[in-house]
Amino acid sequence: MIHFTPALAALTAGEFVERALLKGLRVAGLCVGYDFGFGRGRQGNVALLQELGPRYGFSVEVIPAVSVDGQVVSSRLIRSLLAEGRVVEARTFLGRPYCLAGTVEPGVGRGTDLGFATANLPAPALLKDGVYAGRILVRGSFRDAMMNLGWAPTFGEGVRRLEVHIPGWEGALYGERVLVFVLQRLRDEQRFADDGRLRAQLAQDRDAAEGVWRSAEALPWLEWSLHS
Repeated sequence: MIHFTPALAALTAGEFVERALLKGLRVAGLCVGYDFGFGRGRQGNVALLQELGPRYGFSVEVIPAVSVDGQVVSSRLIRSLLAEGRVVEARTFLGRPYCLAGTVEPGVGRGTDLGFATANLPAPALLKDGVYAGRILVRGSFRDAMMNLGWAPTFGEGVRRLEVHIPGWEGALYGERVLVFVLQRLRDEQRFADDGRLRAQLAQDRDAAEGVWRSAEALPWLEWSLHS
C-alpha cells in the first residue's frame, strides 16, 4: 500500500516510476485505464508508461474506455447525473441502481405521527434532494421503500437527512445496517402549509411509487445484492 502524502504528490512522473514502482514495489507489470494520469500535475500518462516499460522491464496493459449507447462511462458522468437526480440514467452506466449503506439513526418520531414511519439515515452527499422510490435490503430481505432526502422544510428542522419509509414494516431499526437502492425520483422536496396536506401528498407519492416497486421485481441486480 502506498499512502498518498504531500511528498508523494510532489513527485514528478519519472520520479514516481523510479521510486514508487521500481524501488518501492519492484513492479513487473502494470494494468491501467486508458486515461490514467500520475505524477505532479498529472504529467505522466499511458504513453509515458508504454515508453518506460521496455526500458525498465515491466509490461503495461491498458484497459480501453467502456461505452454505453455511445457514451463513455466515467465516475464524473455518474456523479453529475446523481447530482441532478437522474437516477434512472445513472443506473444505465452503473449497471445497477445507485445504492448506499448506512446505519439507522433515531429520529424525532414525526413520521410515525403522520402514518409514514421512517428509518433515518445520514444524507448521501452525491444525490439531489427530493422524494424517491426504491428498495431497501434489511435483515436479509428486500422491502419496498419510499424516501425523502433533504431538510424537511415543512418542519424547519435544519438537518439534512435521508428518511426511508418501509410500507408495512413494524418495529424499530435503530442501529441496524441497511442497504438502500434508489430507483426513481418522484418529485422535488416541498414545504407544506400543514400536516394534513403533507399527509395527502405522501399518500400520492406512495401510489406513484407502487409502479416503480412492481418493475423492480424483475431487475437482475437483486440476486447480486443479496450475495455481495
